[in-house]
This record gives sequence, C-alpha cells and structure tokens, in this order.
Amino acid sequence: MQAAFALGQLADSAGSRADASKRLQLRTAAHLASYSREEDGIRGADVQLISALTALAQPGEVVVTSELRNRLADGLDADFEDLGDQPAQPLTRPMRLFRAHPRSGDAPDWTMAAKHDPRPGLAVIPFASGLPETGPWMVGELIAEGVIARLSRSIGVRVISRQSTSALRERGGLDLIERHLGATFILTGSYRIRGKKLVVDAELAEARSHTLLWSGQLQRMVGDLFEEDSELLFQLAHVVAQALGNAQVSRPLTQPLPRLDSNALLQSGISMTHSDSAEILERGRDTLTTLTMRHPQLALPQVWLGMWHALNVIKGKSTDIGRDVALV
Repeated sequence: MQAAFALGQLADSAGSRADASKRLQLRTAAHLASYSREEDGIRGADVQLISALTALAQPGEVVVTSELRNRLADGLDADFEDLGDQPAQPLTRPMRLFRAHPRSGDAPDWTMAAKHDPRPGLAVIPFASGLPETGPWMVGELIAEGVIARLSRSIGVRVISRQSTSALRERGGLDLIERHLGATFILTGSYRIRGKKLVVDAELAEARSHTLLWSGQLQRMVGDLFEEDSELLFQLAHVVAQALGNAQVSRPLTQPLPRLDSNALLQSGISMTHSDSAEILERGRDTLTTLTMRHPQLALPQVWLGMWHALNVIKGKSTDIGRDVALV
C-alpha cells in the first residue's frame, strides 16, 4: 500500500506542470495473490486477475481486494471506501473491492468517545502461531473470536471487534493498539499444537502503563476449540474477566477517586458492588456516585448505582432500607 501511494505521489509530482490531458495518472490494484515465478516472469490466475482489477481502477486510484483489505487497518494503513461487489475477469462471480486513499489524519481521539462511553476498551488480538497454518481455518482467529463473543456479554467492558483487532496482528506494540483502537486493556497470546492437544499461552496487559495483569497457559484437546461450550474459551474468558475486575478494584481503594479515569471508576464500581466486605461495598457506592456526577447524562453509571442500592438491601447491609429501595 505504501509503495502504491508513493508511486501515485511520484506520478503527480512528475506531471504537476503538464496539462490535464498529458498528466500521468496510475491505475493500481492490490491483492493478496498466489503465483509462480518462471524465467520469463510470474504466472498464475491471480496475475490475470490483477490485470483485470487494474482496468477497473480509475486514473489515480488504488483498488484493493477484500482479501488484502482484511489484513490492513482502516485509518492506520489507509482510509478505505467500500465499492461493493464488482465484476472481475477471469472470475465468474463478482469480487468485493475497496478504494484506498492515503491516511487523511492522525489516529482517532478516543478522549471524546470516552465522554459518551466510560467503559474500558478491551482488544483481543488474534493469537500468533510459531508455525505456518496450512489448514483451511486459522486457530488464532478462532481463539480471539471465541473470547470476544464471551466477554462481549459483559456490560462493564467495551470489547473491540475481531475485524478491527485482526489488522493489528503481529503489527506492533501496546502503544500502537491503544492509539489506534482506544484499548485500555490488551489480550495477546500464542498457541501450538502438540499431537491432539492445543496449548495456549496468553497475557493480559494494561495498554498505557504496560502493566502485566495476568499471564498463564491453558491446554485442551484441539477438538474442544470447535465445541459450542468450549472449556478452553470459557476458562480463558473467565480468567480475563476476573483479572480485569481485580486490577480495577485495587485502584479506588488506594487512590483519590477524582484522579481515576472514568473507565477505571466504572469497572471498579461494578466489581465492588458484588463484594461482601462492608468497607469495599461502601467504597463502591462512592465510586459510582463520583462517576454519575462526572457523567450525569449517561444511563449506565445510574443503572449500576441503582443496582448497588438493590444489592445493599439484598445482602442485609442496608441501614436505611426505605431510602435504598427509593434509590433503586
């Protein structure tokens, strides 16, 4: 993509003084292709396909296939425009194409988004393999998809879609992922297959501080990954959720609440609401109250503060049942 954009800029600069009719404008097509190299050049069906796709591009355009688009990050590698299904020879069926433009600006400003959604963002990066994957499926993608599906049911965490995280697989460190996806926490890992066993190593880190919150190894039979009630995916999602809760609870107990980010207040407030400790439970109320004052227009903090009052009565901790019931 960078080469295509650089060639386009070179053509523009070379013909900047020429008339429009004489100006050099390139038509470029990019595809994740398979081909064979021979003495007189490269051959294969994809070579013919690229030629056809190049003819579909308008002068000065870069056209990208969906196979390559899925490996790239929108806003990081380029800005993409969906062109829908287009006829492409020698294929008999239409092909999904995108128009690519050089990046128009800096990374998104997630501070503004946080004002409307205080939940911490979790990015699950597809797990890497030490060996090339020769099967028709990608184990690392399946692991990430399964964990995302299970953790997305939690209303206290904003889980980022796999389509967004896949583009950053093996692409960079925590800083890049935080900046591009607005992730507060990042789950990464690797896997290997030993006979019929799938061995998964994973670690959860806080993006901004690079603090390691949890790391561990899980082992199950390979077939377990394809089960609807996969034990490996359930256990991995469970330990990640538990680690997120534990990491956030400690901060409001040791730091002044006004210093904490909204996502830390929400996650810790939810976790402390379920505590049996009277001290932690009270701190949970203070945490959620601080969050509702900071974001009076948002419903989620109000809902959890109401939940706190309900659980305070249910647990038998309330000193004023009538007041707690009225505040539910």
